[in-house]
Amino acid sequence: LGVAMAYGNMARAKFYPGIEGGLTASFRLSPNWSLYVEPQVQLFTRSFNRDLNGNSYLHPIGSLMAGVNYTFGNFYHEFSNANKDYLKDKHYFLTFAAAPAWRFRGNYGKPGLAGIIGFGKRFTPISSWRISADGEAFRRTPGYISLSLAADYLFSISTTMAGYNPDRIFDLSGVFGLFAGAVNYEEALNVVYGGKAGLHGVFRLNNSLGLFIEPQILALRPRGSMNPGWVPEVRVMAGLTYRLGQSGDFGASIADAFFGGDRRSFIGLSGGPTTSSATIFGSGKNRINGAIEANIGRWFSLVSGLRLGLGYDFFPADNNKRLNLGNIHLDYMLNITSLMDRNPARRFHIIGSIGGGVAISDAENSKTGAMGNAGIQFRYNLPANTDIHIEPAVAVFMNRTVPNYAT
Repeated sequence: LGVAMAYGNMARAKFYPGIEGGLTASFRLSPNWSLYVEPQVQLFTRSFNRDLNGNSYLHPIGSLMAGVNYTFGNFYHEFSNANKDYLKDKHYFLTFAAAPAWRFRGNYGKPGLAGIIGFGKRFTPISSWRISADGEAFRRTPGYISLSLAADYLFSISTTMAGYNPDRIFDLSGVFGLFAGAVNYEEALNVVYGGKAGLHGVFRLNNSLGLFIEPQILALRPRGSMNPGWVPEVRVMAGLTYRLGQSGDFGASIADAFFGGDRRSFIGLSGGPTTSSATIFGSGKNRINGAIEANIGRWFSLVSGLRLGLGYDFFPADNNKRLNLGNIHLDYMLNITSLMDRNPARRFHIIGSIGGGVAISDAENSKTGAMGNAGIQFRYNLPANTDIHIEPAVAVFMNRTVPNYAT
């Protein structure tokens, strides 16, 4: 419970005082990380509604917040065994990567090419530094080529959640960095500088070699008479990381993680509200619909599995018609929490899924067509081999399957 302030850019008073109250439900994932859901209610002065809505009634504003909390704690105390593993390990590494890059200012309709060669060290169980040579080239008019020196800080999200583990199959880190260098942009060499942020996910191939993917968002500023100001850029780096001083023995390899170990079969039943991105039968607005699904599947390991699902969606329309849409699809399931820490006794799981199949509806002139789907499942294990879950998901269908959609 606390005080609040509202701002309305088109309102008479601009700022309006108020109060705020809510409840926070938190689910603890580790000594440092937790997920939370927080319903909130805000109430502002009568002048707030009078200036914005033309009435003088007090109208509360409700919202439902969801997010992640990080608690700053004593890593050495909470993960004492992990710290001993860290002290025994070698921490220097090399990185090599290339990627397409997209500019969002200037005449850069086609992607360019970026590449990095870097050297770094993990100096605590959580933190690493990396120095790299960073080059970019865009052939699209007006043309652009640069070479920069980048300094990055990497913060291991996996280690903060589950402790340091040199044999972890997948390690996820946040990346923050600065760079500066030389650029050729329609004229002689000049200076370019900027900053970047992103994620760094490494799949361990063996004790010394890993495959990483690093999506980045950059803000760069080339100097000179043709200076376009700050230029936003997106790129997805992909490459190899090599840990110095390690043997090449595979140990817990990618194949072991994804297809070895525990094998379990399961059946599932789910249902919930849905909505569509287009209206049906000329209806003037989107409406909340419903869907149910049954599936059967099998886990190949704690990390990887497949499921076959049979789904049914129904869409009410304003003219009392109802579109029935059925589909059958095969999904690959990736247990993200087990990638970070393979704990068979874990009760809470975050599981990603992606797949495809075929669908058909009872709309006039409907034909069987392909469909694709993806989602992320939040699962909590109950006793007796039972679990409950919430799974936000999205699916796309071909026009031939739902020909009466008004796009």
